[in-house]
Amino acid sequence: MSEAKILLEQDLQTWLAYCNILYHINMNKIVDCYNKIHCLCEDATKYAYLRPSYRVLWDLKSFDVCDALGDNIGKWIKVLNDMKQIQSVFEKQHLTHYLYI
Repeated sequence: MSEAKILLEQDLQTWLAYCNILYHINMNKIVDCYNKIHCLCEDATKYAYLRPSYRVLWDLKSFDVCDALGDNIGKWIKVLNDMKQIQSVFEKQHLTHYLYI
């Protein structure tokens, strides 16, 4: 046999071996992996859109908050209640994230 035929035969055998691999793959696992990747990408996109809106919290100066709320106890109570609500939302998201990974 010529060297070209031997190389061609080896290439054909390699190609057939890779084609046969597809018959041994569990497609449900492949679909499950793609779904997990899709969910992670969606979560990352949501985070990327939300993050700038929370960046404002880091830029807040306590003087500006005190100046805006003044002596109005109703405004202070509303801010504290809003903070509690937001904290619980973040805690739920954080817990959910670790439960599904």
